[in-house]
Amino acid sequence: VALSHSSSVDSISDIQSSGTDDTHNVSQWREVLPGEEIPFEFEAREKLRHRHTHELKLHQLLVRVCGWEQVKPVSVDKVGVFFRYAAPDKNNSSNTVGSPISRTNIIHPHVYFSALPPVRVVFAITMEGSARKVITVRSALMVKNCLDVQMEVRLDSPSAPDKPVVLPPILPGQSLAVPLHLTSWRLQSRPKGMGLFFCKVPIHWTNVERPGEVSSSKRECQSADFDDSLKRNFRFCVVIKKENFPEQQPAKRQVSGSTQQIYRQPGHTMYLLPTMVLSNLLPCDLNFYIKGTSIKGLLKPGKEAVLHSADTSQNMELGVMLESFPMCKELLIPPGTQNYVVRMRLYDTNNRLLCLTIRIILRAQGALKILVSSPYWLINKTGLPLIFRQDNSKTDAAGQFEEHELARSLSPLLFCYTDKEQPAMCTMRIGKGIHSDGVPGWCQGFSLDGGSGVRALKVIQHGNKPGLIYNIGISVRKGKGNYRDTHIVTFAPRYLLDNHSTHKLAFAQREFARGKVRNGLEVNLVVERNHEKSCSFSFIKGPKAISHFP
Repeated sequence: VALSHSSSVDSISDIQSSGTDDTHNVSQWREVLPGEEIPFEFEAREKLRHRHTHELKLHQLLVRVCGWEQVKPVSVDKVGVFFRYAAPDKNNSSNTVGSPISRTNIIHPHVYFSALPPVRVVFAITMEGSARKVITVRSALMVKNCLDVQMEVRLDSPSAPDKPVVLPPILPGQSLAVPLHLTSWRLQSRPKGMGLFFCKVPIHWTNVERPGEVSSSKRECQSADFDDSLKRNFRFCVVIKKENFPEQQPAKRQVSGSTQQIYRQPGHTMYLLPTMVLSNLLPCDLNFYIKGTSIKGLLKPGKEAVLHSADTSQNMELGVMLESFPMCKELLIPPGTQNYVVRMRLYDTNNRLLCLTIRIILRAQGALKILVSSPYWLINKTGLPLIFRQDNSKTDAAGQFEEHELARSLSPLLFCYTDKEQPAMCTMRIGKGIHSDGVPGWCQGFSLDGGSGVRALKVIQHGNKPGLIYNIGISVRKGKGNYRDTHIVTFAPRYLLDNHSTHKLAFAQREFARGKVRNGLEVNLVVERNHEKSCSFSFIKGPKAISHFP
Protein backbone atom coordinates (compact mmCIF):
# COMPACT_ATOMS: atom_id res chain seq x y z
CA VAL A 1 0.00 0.00 0.00
CA ALA A 2 1.45 3.37 -0.98
CA LEU A 3 0.96 6.09 1.63
CA SER A 4 1.25 9.86 1.50
CA HIS A 5 1.67 12.01 4.58
CA SER A 6 2.03 15.66 5.45
CA SER A 7 2.87 17.54 8.64
CA SER A 8 1.24 20.70 9.93
CA VAL A 9 1.66 23.02 12.91
CA ASP A 10 -1.76 24.41 13.79
CA SER A 11 -2.66 26.52 16.78
CA ILE A 12 -6.13 26.24 18.27
CA SER A 13 -6.58 30.01 18.16
CA ASP A 14 -5.78 30.22 14.44
CA ILE A 15 -8.19 27.42 13.53
CA GLN A 16 -11.06 28.81 15.57
CA SER A 17 -10.64 32.43 14.37
CA SER A 18 -10.02 31.87 10.69
CA GLY A 19 -12.39 28.93 10.28
CA THR A 20 -9.93 27.03 8.10
CA ASP A 21 -10.34 23.32 7.52
CA ASP A 22 -8.14 20.42 8.55
CA THR A 23 -5.65 21.12 5.75
CA HIS A 24 -4.48 24.33 7.40
CA ASN A 25 -0.69 24.82 6.98
CA VAL A 26 -0.23 21.50 5.23
CA SER A 27 3.26 20.73 4.01
CA GLN A 28 4.13 18.95 0.79
CA TRP A 29 2.89 15.39 0.36
CA ARG A 30 5.49 12.64 0.44
CA GLU A 31 5.09 9.06 -0.69
CA VAL A 32 5.91 6.19 1.69
CA LEU A 33 6.19 2.75 0.11
CA PRO A 34 5.09 -0.43 1.92
CA GLY A 35 7.56 -1.34 4.64
CA GLU A 36 9.53 1.87 4.14
CA GLU A 37 10.55 4.28 6.90
CA ILE A 38 10.92 8.02 6.29
CA PRO A 39 12.09 10.45 8.99
CA PHE A 40 10.39 13.85 9.17
CA GLU A 41 9.91 16.73 11.56
CA PHE A 42 7.14 19.28 12.02
CA GLU A 43 9.15 22.45 12.52
CA ALA A 44 12.71 23.69 12.29
CA ARG A 45 14.70 24.55 15.38
CA GLU A 46 14.68 28.17 16.50
CA LYS A 47 15.69 30.23 19.47
CA LEU A 48 13.47 29.97 22.51
CA ARG A 49 12.84 33.72 22.69
CA HIS A 50 11.49 33.69 19.13
CA ARG A 51 8.79 31.13 19.87
CA HIS A 52 5.15 31.97 20.61
CA THR A 53 5.02 30.21 23.93
CA HIS A 54 1.47 31.36 24.68
CA GLU A 55 0.07 29.26 21.84
CA LEU A 56 -0.58 25.52 22.02
CA LYS A 57 0.94 23.74 19.05
CA LEU A 58 -0.91 20.80 17.52
CA HIS A 59 1.24 18.31 15.66
CA GLN A 60 -1.04 16.44 13.29
CA LEU A 61 -0.52 13.97 10.53
CA LEU A 62 -2.54 13.67 7.34
CA VAL A 63 -2.60 10.37 5.47
CA ARG A 64 -4.06 9.41 2.13
CA VAL A 65 -3.91 5.76 1.15
CA CYS A 66 -3.96 5.02 -2.57
CA GLY A 67 -7.49 4.01 -3.49
CA TRP A 68 -9.07 5.71 -0.48
CA GLU A 69 -9.88 9.25 0.40
CA GLN A 70 -7.81 11.34 2.76
CA VAL A 71 -8.45 10.59 6.43
CA LYS A 72 -9.02 13.19 9.10
CA PRO A 73 -5.88 14.51 10.79
CA VAL A 74 -4.37 12.55 13.67
CA SER A 75 -2.52 14.22 16.53
CA VAL A 76 0.83 12.59 17.23
CA ASP A 77 1.53 14.43 20.48
CA LYS A 78 0.38 11.45 22.56
CA VAL A 79 1.57 7.86 22.54
CA GLY A 80 -1.08 5.23 21.87
CA VAL A 81 -3.15 3.52 19.19
CA PHE A 82 -5.61 5.66 17.21
CA PHE A 83 -7.70 5.07 14.12
CA ARG A 84 -9.57 6.89 11.38
CA TYR A 85 -12.07 5.75 8.76
CA ALA A 86 -11.15 6.05 5.09
CA ALA A 87 -13.83 5.90 2.38
CA PRO A 88 -13.11 4.53 -1.11
CA ASP A 89 -11.93 7.16 -3.56
CA LYS A 90 -14.78 7.39 -6.06
CA ASN A 91 -12.87 9.87 -8.22
CA ASN A 92 -10.13 7.33 -8.92
CA SER A 93 -11.00 5.45 -12.10
CA SER A 94 -8.17 2.91 -11.78
CA ASN A 95 -9.14 -0.74 -11.58
CA THR A 96 -5.95 -1.71 -9.70
CA VAL A 97 -5.73 -1.64 -5.92
CA GLY A 98 -2.71 -2.46 -3.77
CA SER A 99 1.03 -2.22 -4.26
CA PRO A 100 3.12 -4.12 -6.84
CA ILE A 101 6.14 -3.79 -4.54
CA SER A 102 4.65 -6.08 -1.90
CA ARG A 103 2.82 -8.10 -4.60
CA THR A 104 -0.55 -7.30 -3.09
CA ASN A 105 -1.92 -5.47 -6.12
CA ILE A 106 -5.17 -6.85 -7.49
CA ILE A 107 -7.55 -5.94 -10.29
CA HIS A 108 -10.65 -4.59 -8.58
CA PRO A 109 -13.56 -3.31 -10.72
CA HIS A 110 -14.05 0.34 -9.92
CA VAL A 111 -17.82 0.01 -9.74
CA TYR A 112 -17.57 -2.66 -7.07
CA PHE A 113 -14.71 -1.04 -5.17
CA SER A 114 -16.38 2.36 -4.91
CA ALA A 115 -19.38 0.73 -3.20
CA LEU A 116 -17.28 -0.74 -0.37
CA PRO A 117 -17.72 0.64 3.17
CA PRO A 118 -15.02 2.79 4.78
CA VAL A 119 -11.99 0.95 6.11
CA ARG A 120 -10.29 1.45 9.45
CA VAL A 121 -6.77 2.92 9.27
CA VAL A 122 -4.76 2.47 12.47
CA PHE A 123 -2.02 4.79 13.73
CA ALA A 124 0.24 3.15 16.34
CA ILE A 125 2.41 5.82 17.98
CA THR A 126 5.30 4.63 20.15
CA MET A 127 8.41 6.17 21.66
CA GLU A 128 11.85 5.02 20.53
CA GLY A 129 14.33 6.09 23.13
CA SER A 130 13.57 9.37 24.87
CA ALA A 131 12.94 11.81 22.02
CA ARG A 132 11.93 9.97 18.85
CA LYS A 133 8.39 8.96 18.01
CA VAL A 134 7.62 6.14 15.61
CA ILE A 135 4.27 6.31 13.79
CA THR A 136 3.16 3.03 12.21
CA VAL A 137 0.27 3.27 9.75
CA ARG A 138 -1.43 -0.08 9.18
CA SER A 139 -4.73 -1.87 8.95
CA ALA A 140 -6.68 -3.06 11.99
CA LEU A 141 -6.13 -6.77 11.20
CA MET A 142 -2.86 -8.20 12.54
CA VAL A 143 -1.37 -11.70 12.24
CA LYS A 144 1.28 -12.65 14.83
CA ASN A 145 3.43 -15.73 14.37
CA CYS A 146 4.07 -17.45 17.73
CA LEU A 147 5.51 -20.56 16.08
CA ASP A 148 9.17 -21.43 15.57
CA VAL A 149 8.95 -21.52 11.75
CA GLN A 150 8.14 -18.97 9.08
CA MET A 151 4.46 -18.86 8.14
CA GLU A 152 2.88 -17.88 4.84
CA VAL A 153 -0.53 -16.24 4.65
CA ARG A 154 -2.76 -16.48 1.60
CA LEU A 155 -5.91 -14.43 1.04
CA ASP A 156 -8.58 -14.99 -1.55
CA SER A 157 -12.04 -13.65 -2.29
CA PRO A 158 -15.07 -15.91 -2.56
CA SER A 159 -15.94 -14.08 -5.78
CA ALA A 160 -12.50 -14.80 -7.29
CA PRO A 161 -10.95 -17.85 -5.56
CA ASP A 162 -8.59 -18.48 -8.48
CA LYS A 163 -6.71 -15.20 -7.93
CA PRO A 164 -5.30 -15.42 -4.39
CA VAL A 165 -2.74 -13.08 -2.86
CA VAL A 166 0.17 -14.53 -0.85
CA LEU A 167 1.67 -12.13 1.68
CA PRO A 168 5.38 -12.07 2.58
CA PRO A 169 6.33 -14.80 5.09
CA ILE A 170 6.04 -13.92 8.78
CA LEU A 171 9.17 -14.64 10.80
CA PRO A 172 8.87 -16.36 14.21
CA GLY A 173 7.81 -13.87 16.86
CA GLN A 174 6.96 -11.19 14.27
CA SER A 175 3.64 -9.62 13.23
CA LEU A 176 2.19 -8.65 9.87
CA ALA A 177 -0.67 -6.28 9.09
CA VAL A 178 -3.08 -7.46 6.41
CA PRO A 179 -3.38 -4.86 3.60
CA LEU A 180 -6.44 -2.61 3.79
CA HIS A 181 -8.07 -3.88 0.62
CA LEU A 182 -7.69 -7.55 1.72
CA THR A 183 -9.05 -7.46 5.27
CA SER A 184 -12.43 -8.85 4.19
CA TRP A 185 -10.92 -11.78 2.26
CA ARG A 186 -10.60 -15.35 3.47
CA LEU A 187 -7.31 -16.14 5.17
CA GLN A 188 -5.30 -19.37 5.10
CA SER A 189 -1.84 -20.17 6.41
CA ARG A 190 0.94 -22.75 6.18
CA PRO A 191 4.64 -23.09 7.11
CA LYS A 192 7.06 -21.97 4.45
CA GLY A 193 9.28 -24.40 2.59
CA MET A 194 8.01 -27.61 4.21
CA GLY A 195 6.08 -29.05 1.27
CA LEU A 196 2.63 -28.54 2.78
CA PHE A 197 -0.67 -27.29 1.48
CA PHE A 198 -2.47 -24.33 3.00
CA CYS A 199 -4.94 -25.27 5.73
CA LYS A 200 -8.28 -26.35 4.29
CA VAL A 201 -10.47 -24.47 6.76
CA PRO A 202 -10.14 -20.67 6.29
CA ILE A 203 -9.58 -18.37 9.23
CA HIS A 204 -12.48 -15.96 9.90
CA TRP A 205 -12.47 -13.06 12.34
CA THR A 206 -16.05 -11.89 11.80
CA ASN A 207 -17.49 -14.22 14.47
CA VAL A 208 -15.47 -12.46 17.23
CA GLU A 209 -17.48 -9.29 17.87
CA ARG A 210 -17.15 -8.03 21.45
CA PRO A 211 -13.99 -6.15 22.59
CA GLY A 212 -11.75 -8.45 24.59
CA GLU A 213 -13.45 -11.60 23.28
CA VAL A 214 -11.13 -14.47 22.38
CA SER A 215 -11.85 -17.41 20.09
CA SER A 216 -9.52 -20.32 19.37
CA SER A 217 -9.59 -23.21 16.92
CA LYS A 218 -7.21 -25.72 15.37
CA ARG A 219 -5.92 -25.94 11.81
CA GLU A 220 -4.06 -28.66 9.94
CA CYS A 221 -1.85 -28.50 6.84
CA GLN A 222 -1.70 -31.67 4.77
CA SER A 223 1.58 -32.93 3.35
CA ALA A 224 2.07 -32.57 -0.41
CA ASP A 225 4.30 -35.69 -0.57
CA PHE A 226 2.85 -38.66 -2.43
CA ASP A 227 4.84 -41.14 -0.34
CA ASP A 228 2.71 -42.13 2.64
CA SER A 229 5.79 -42.96 4.72
CA LEU A 230 7.05 -39.38 4.37
CA LYS A 231 3.74 -37.67 5.02
CA ARG A 232 3.67 -35.63 8.20
CA ASN A 233 0.87 -33.18 8.84
CA PHE A 234 1.47 -29.80 10.42
CA ARG A 235 -0.97 -28.71 13.12
CA PHE A 236 -1.30 -25.32 14.74
CA CYS A 237 -3.80 -23.33 16.74
CA VAL A 238 -5.39 -20.00 15.76
CA VAL A 239 -6.40 -17.56 18.51
CA ILE A 240 -8.43 -14.52 17.43
CA LYS A 241 -8.74 -11.63 19.85
CA LYS A 242 -10.93 -8.57 19.36
CA GLU A 243 -8.96 -5.51 20.41
CA ASN A 244 -10.48 -2.59 22.26
CA PHE A 245 -12.00 -0.90 19.21
CA PRO A 246 -15.52 0.56 19.34
CA GLU A 247 -18.56 -1.39 18.28
CA GLN A 248 -19.57 -1.65 14.63
CA GLN A 249 -21.20 1.45 13.22
CA PRO A 250 -24.16 1.19 10.84
CA ALA A 251 -23.79 2.46 7.30
CA LYS A 252 -25.90 5.22 5.81
CA ARG A 253 -29.61 4.56 5.43
CA GLN A 254 -30.70 3.25 2.10
CA VAL A 255 -33.19 5.16 -0.03
CA SER A 256 -35.61 2.24 -0.31
CA GLY A 257 -36.20 2.05 3.43
CA SER A 258 -35.08 2.99 6.89
CA THR A 259 -33.12 -0.18 7.60
CA GLN A 260 -29.45 0.19 8.41
CA GLN A 261 -26.80 -2.23 7.22
CA ILE A 262 -23.85 -2.91 9.54
CA TYR A 263 -20.45 -3.49 7.94
CA ARG A 264 -18.09 -5.42 10.18
CA GLN A 265 -14.78 -3.64 10.56
CA PRO A 266 -11.68 -5.59 11.56
CA GLY A 267 -10.02 -4.75 14.83
CA HIS A 268 -8.50 -8.11 15.61
CA THR A 269 -5.20 -9.83 16.24
CA MET A 270 -4.70 -13.41 15.06
CA TYR A 271 -2.15 -15.48 16.96
CA LEU A 272 -0.69 -18.62 15.36
CA LEU A 273 0.25 -20.98 18.24
CA PRO A 274 1.76 -24.49 18.31
CA THR A 275 -0.49 -27.31 19.45
CA MET A 276 2.05 -28.63 21.96
CA VAL A 277 5.22 -27.25 23.52
CA LEU A 278 7.42 -29.38 25.79
CA SER A 279 9.75 -27.49 28.16
CA ASN A 280 12.69 -29.11 29.97
CA LEU A 281 13.12 -27.50 33.41
CA LEU A 282 15.61 -30.12 34.60
CA PRO A 283 19.39 -29.61 34.97
CA CYS A 284 20.09 -32.53 32.61
CA ASP A 285 19.25 -33.73 29.11
CA LEU A 286 15.75 -35.10 28.60
CA ASN A 287 14.62 -37.68 26.04
CA PHE A 288 10.91 -37.62 25.20
CA TYR A 289 8.51 -39.54 22.99
CA ILE A 290 4.80 -39.90 22.36
CA LYS A 291 3.80 -43.54 22.37
CA GLY A 292 2.43 -44.89 19.10
CA THR A 293 3.77 -42.00 17.00
CA SER A 294 7.03 -40.98 15.39
CA ILE A 295 7.37 -37.99 17.70
CA LYS A 296 10.55 -38.18 19.79
CA GLY A 297 13.61 -36.11 20.50
CA LEU A 298 16.19 -34.80 22.96
CA LEU A 299 15.91 -31.58 24.96
CA LYS A 300 18.80 -29.71 26.54
CA PRO A 301 18.31 -28.12 29.98
CA GLY A 302 16.11 -25.03 29.83
CA LYS A 303 15.10 -25.60 26.19
CA GLU A 304 11.71 -26.13 24.55
CA ALA A 305 10.52 -28.43 21.78
CA VAL A 306 7.58 -27.50 19.56
CA LEU A 307 5.66 -30.63 18.54
CA HIS A 308 3.88 -29.65 15.33
CA SER A 309 2.64 -33.17 14.62
CA ALA A 310 0.99 -33.69 18.00
CA ASP A 311 -2.77 -34.15 17.72
CA THR A 312 -4.36 -32.80 20.90
CA SER A 313 -7.78 -34.00 19.75
CA GLN A 314 -6.68 -37.61 20.40
CA ASN A 315 -5.38 -39.43 23.47
CA MET A 316 -1.60 -39.03 23.80
CA GLU A 317 0.84 -40.90 26.02
CA LEU A 318 3.94 -38.86 26.83
CA GLY A 319 7.10 -40.63 27.94
CA VAL A 320 10.28 -39.16 29.42
CA MET A 321 13.71 -40.75 29.96
CA LEU A 322 16.83 -39.38 31.67
CA GLU A 323 20.39 -40.55 32.05
CA SER A 324 20.35 -43.59 34.38
CA PHE A 325 16.52 -43.54 34.21
CA PRO A 326 15.67 -45.72 31.20
CA MET A 327 12.10 -46.60 32.26
CA CYS A 328 8.99 -44.54 32.91
CA LYS A 329 5.24 -44.85 33.17
CA GLU A 330 3.77 -42.84 30.30
CA LEU A 331 1.45 -39.95 31.12
CA LEU A 332 -1.97 -40.06 29.44
CA ILE A 333 -3.08 -36.67 28.07
CA PRO A 334 -6.74 -36.88 26.94
CA PRO A 335 -8.51 -34.36 24.68
CA GLY A 336 -9.84 -31.28 26.43
CA THR A 337 -7.08 -31.30 29.04
CA GLN A 338 -7.23 -28.28 31.37
CA ASN A 339 -4.60 -26.76 33.65
CA TYR A 340 -3.38 -29.28 36.20
CA VAL A 341 -0.25 -30.71 37.86
CA VAL A 342 0.56 -34.43 37.95
CA ARG A 343 3.53 -36.66 38.83
CA MET A 344 5.34 -38.91 36.36
CA ARG A 345 7.08 -42.06 37.63
CA LEU A 346 10.63 -42.82 36.43
CA TYR A 347 12.85 -45.75 37.45
CA ASP A 348 16.64 -45.88 37.44
CA THR A 349 18.79 -48.89 36.53
CA ASN A 350 18.40 -50.22 40.09
CA ASN A 351 14.59 -49.93 39.81
CA ARG A 352 14.41 -47.05 42.31
CA LEU A 353 11.58 -44.56 41.91
CA LEU A 354 11.86 -40.87 40.97
CA CYS A 355 8.71 -38.77 40.55
CA LEU A 356 8.91 -35.74 38.24
CA THR A 357 6.42 -32.87 38.27
CA ILE A 358 4.44 -32.36 35.06
CA ARG A 359 2.57 -29.06 34.82
CA ILE A 360 0.16 -28.78 31.87
CA ILE A 361 -0.90 -25.27 30.83
CA LEU A 362 -3.84 -24.74 28.50
CA ARG A 363 -2.82 -21.74 26.37
CA ALA A 364 -5.86 -21.98 24.08
CA GLN A 365 -8.27 -24.60 22.82
CA GLY A 366 -6.03 -27.38 21.54
CA ALA A 367 -2.76 -25.59 22.47
CA LEU A 368 -0.89 -27.11 25.42
CA LYS A 369 2.39 -26.28 27.11
CA ILE A 370 3.96 -29.02 29.23
CA LEU A 371 6.59 -28.17 31.85
CA VAL A 372 8.78 -31.03 33.11
CA SER A 373 10.49 -30.30 36.44
CA SER A 374 11.73 -32.00 39.59
CA PRO A 375 10.43 -31.31 43.13
CA TYR A 376 13.98 -30.82 44.48
CA TRP A 377 17.48 -30.15 43.18
CA LEU A 378 20.23 -31.19 45.58
CA ILE A 379 23.40 -29.24 44.77
CA ASN A 380 26.56 -30.46 46.49
CA LYS A 381 29.21 -27.74 46.94
CA THR A 382 30.98 -29.30 49.90
CA GLY A 383 33.74 -31.04 47.98
CA LEU A 384 32.73 -34.29 49.72
CA PRO A 385 30.68 -37.22 48.41
CA LEU A 386 27.21 -37.10 49.97
CA ILE A 387 24.54 -39.79 49.84
CA PHE A 388 20.86 -38.82 50.32
CA ARG A 389 17.68 -40.67 51.15
CA GLN A 390 14.25 -40.01 52.63
CA ASP A 391 14.29 -40.10 56.40
CA ASN A 392 13.46 -43.58 57.83
CA SER A 393 13.68 -45.05 54.32
CA LYS A 394 15.59 -48.29 53.72
CA THR A 395 16.97 -47.41 50.29
CA ASP A 396 19.02 -44.51 48.98
CA ALA A 397 17.43 -41.94 46.71
CA ALA A 398 17.26 -42.81 43.01
CA GLY A 399 20.09 -41.80 40.70
CA GLN A 400 22.93 -42.57 43.18
CA PHE A 401 25.44 -45.31 42.39
CA GLU A 402 28.90 -46.54 43.44
CA GLU A 403 30.70 -43.55 41.95
CA HIS A 404 28.72 -41.24 44.23
CA GLU A 405 30.35 -42.96 47.24
CA LEU A 406 33.81 -41.99 45.99
CA ALA A 407 33.46 -38.39 44.82
CA ARG A 408 30.88 -35.63 44.79
CA SER A 409 28.53 -35.30 41.83
CA LEU A 410 29.08 -32.18 39.74
CA SER A 411 25.49 -32.11 38.48
CA PRO A 412 22.48 -31.57 40.79
CA LEU A 413 20.74 -34.66 42.09
CA LEU A 414 17.00 -34.94 41.35
CA PHE A 415 15.17 -35.84 44.54
CA CYS A 416 11.60 -36.51 45.64
CA TYR A 417 9.78 -38.16 48.53
CA THR A 418 8.63 -41.57 47.36
CA ASP A 419 7.29 -43.12 50.59
CA LYS A 420 4.09 -41.39 51.68
CA GLU A 421 4.00 -43.27 54.97
CA GLN A 422 7.31 -41.79 56.11
CA PRO A 423 7.80 -38.15 57.12
CA ALA A 424 8.69 -35.64 54.38
CA MET A 425 12.24 -35.23 55.67
CA CYS A 426 15.62 -35.85 54.11
CA THR A 427 18.81 -37.28 55.60
CA MET A 428 22.37 -37.67 54.33
CA ARG A 429 25.74 -39.22 55.11
CA ILE A 430 29.34 -39.07 53.93
CA GLY A 431 30.31 -41.34 51.05
CA LYS A 432 32.11 -44.55 52.02
CA GLY A 433 35.06 -43.77 49.78
CA ILE A 434 36.37 -40.97 52.02
CA HIS A 435 37.09 -43.14 55.07
CA SER A 436 37.30 -46.74 53.95
CA ASP A 437 38.00 -47.94 57.46
CA GLY A 438 35.16 -45.94 59.02
CA VAL A 439 31.39 -46.30 59.18
CA PRO A 440 29.49 -43.15 58.09
CA GLY A 441 26.23 -42.49 59.88
CA TRP A 442 23.05 -40.79 58.80
CA CYS A 443 22.45 -37.29 60.12
CA GLN A 444 19.30 -35.96 61.76
CA GLY A 445 16.47 -35.41 59.30
CA PHE A 446 15.90 -31.97 57.82
CA SER A 447 13.23 -30.32 55.68
CA LEU A 448 13.72 -29.36 52.03
CA ASP A 449 10.82 -26.92 51.85
CA GLY A 450 12.56 -23.73 53.02
CA GLY A 451 14.97 -22.03 55.35
CA SER A 452 18.56 -22.87 56.25
CA GLY A 453 20.34 -25.01 58.82
CA VAL A 454 23.35 -27.13 59.72
CA ARG A 455 23.74 -30.88 60.09
CA ALA A 456 26.59 -32.85 61.64
CA LEU A 457 27.71 -35.90 59.63
CA LYS A 458 29.52 -38.43 61.82
CA VAL A 459 31.99 -41.11 60.83
CA ILE A 460 32.66 -43.86 63.39
CA GLN A 461 36.25 -45.15 63.30
CA HIS A 462 37.40 -48.56 64.48
CA GLY A 463 39.49 -49.07 67.57
CA ASN A 464 39.95 -46.26 70.00
CA LYS A 465 40.11 -43.57 67.36
CA PRO A 466 37.76 -40.66 67.96
CA GLY A 467 34.92 -40.24 65.54
CA LEU A 468 34.97 -37.60 62.82
CA ILE A 469 32.30 -34.96 62.43
CA TYR A 470 31.58 -32.92 59.31
CA ASN A 471 29.36 -29.86 59.68
CA ILE A 472 27.40 -29.18 56.50
CA GLY A 473 25.43 -26.00 55.87
CA ILE A 474 22.01 -26.31 54.17
CA SER A 475 20.23 -23.55 52.25
CA VAL A 476 16.82 -23.97 50.60
CA ARG A 477 15.23 -21.53 48.15
CA LYS A 478 12.13 -21.83 46.02
CA GLY A 479 12.36 -21.44 42.26
CA LYS A 480 10.71 -18.57 40.43
CA GLY A 481 8.77 -18.28 37.19
CA ASN A 482 8.65 -21.56 35.30
CA TYR A 483 10.74 -23.13 38.10
CA ARG A 484 8.11 -22.44 40.77
CA ASP A 485 7.53 -26.18 41.26
CA THR A 486 11.18 -26.78 42.21
CA HIS A 487 13.06 -26.24 45.48
CA ILE A 488 16.80 -25.73 45.06
CA VAL A 489 18.77 -27.10 48.02
CA THR A 490 22.46 -26.19 48.32
CA PHE A 491 24.90 -28.02 50.60
CA ALA A 492 28.05 -26.07 51.44
CA PRO A 493 30.86 -26.10 54.04
CA ARG A 494 30.58 -24.01 57.20
CA TYR A 495 33.87 -22.21 56.51
CA LEU A 496 35.57 -21.10 53.32
CA LEU A 497 39.19 -20.02 53.82
CA ASP A 498 40.62 -17.80 51.08
CA ASN A 499 44.39 -17.22 51.07
CA HIS A 500 45.22 -13.70 49.83
CA SER A 501 48.71 -13.68 51.33
CA THR A 502 51.98 -14.27 49.51
CA HIS A 503 52.93 -17.22 51.73
CA LYS A 504 52.13 -20.89 51.71
CA LEU A 505 49.94 -21.69 54.69
CA ALA A 506 48.55 -24.86 56.21
CA PHE A 507 45.55 -25.07 58.50
CA ALA A 508 44.29 -27.43 61.17
CA GLN A 509 41.91 -27.41 64.09
CA ARG A 510 43.53 -26.14 67.30
CA GLU A 511 42.84 -29.32 69.28
CA PHE A 512 44.85 -31.30 66.71
CA ALA A 513 47.64 -28.75 66.12
CA ARG A 514 48.36 -27.27 69.59
CA GLY A 515 52.04 -26.62 70.17
CA LYS A 516 53.15 -27.82 66.75
CA VAL A 517 55.79 -25.79 64.94
CA ARG A 518 56.15 -25.65 61.16
CA ASN A 519 59.44 -24.39 59.70
CA GLY A 520 60.35 -22.84 63.04
CA LEU A 521 57.18 -20.71 63.22
CA GLU A 522 54.04 -21.45 65.16
CA VAL A 523 50.72 -21.10 63.35
CA ASN A 524 48.30 -19.04 65.40
CA LEU A 525 45.39 -17.70 63.33
CA VAL A 526 42.40 -17.78 65.66
CA VAL A 527 38.74 -17.57 64.65
CA GLU A 528 36.32 -17.17 67.53
CA ARG A 529 33.10 -19.16 67.40
CA ASN A 530 30.30 -18.66 69.94
CA HIS A 531 32.97 -17.58 72.49
CA GLU A 532 33.46 -21.25 73.37
CA LYS A 533 35.81 -22.77 70.82
CA SER A 534 38.45 -21.32 68.59
CA CYS A 535 40.28 -22.71 65.63
CA SER A 536 43.86 -22.19 64.51
CA PHE A 537 44.30 -22.29 60.75
CA SER A 538 47.33 -22.43 58.52
CA PHE A 539 46.92 -22.04 54.79
CA ILE A 540 48.45 -23.36 51.62
CA LYS A 541 49.30 -20.66 49.10
CA GLY A 542 46.62 -20.82 46.46
CA PRO A 543 43.00 -19.98 45.86
CA LYS A 544 40.64 -21.42 48.45
CA ALA A 545 40.32 -24.17 51.01
CA ILE A 546 37.24 -25.75 52.55
CA SER A 547 36.85 -26.61 56.22
CA HIS A 548 34.15 -28.74 57.87
CA PHE A 549 35.47 -28.38 61.44
CA PRO A 550 32.92 -28.75 64.23
